[in-house]
Amino acid sequence: MLKRSGQSIVEYVVLLALVAILVTTVVASLGQRSRRRFAQANEAIEEADVASATITPASGKPVVGGIAAKPIRERPDGDR
Repeated sequence: MLKRSGQSIVEYVVLLALVAILVTTVVASLGQRSRRRFAQANEAIEEADVASATITPASGKPVVGGIAAKPIRERPDGDR
């Protein structure tokens, strides 16, 4: 009678290799999609940041992050 242990090991190695290739392909695909999504989010944040930094309300005071900037008052001793 022939021993099938060698054949069984080869079958398991081939199956493991196919699963590894499948997992690698899926992870690589998800990585590319995630990279694109993060790039889109980053661009949207940068566009919003630029838009909020360039808003000048009717008062003429500069706006930083959606809040009107107040002038810095100097202390009598010259320190801020």
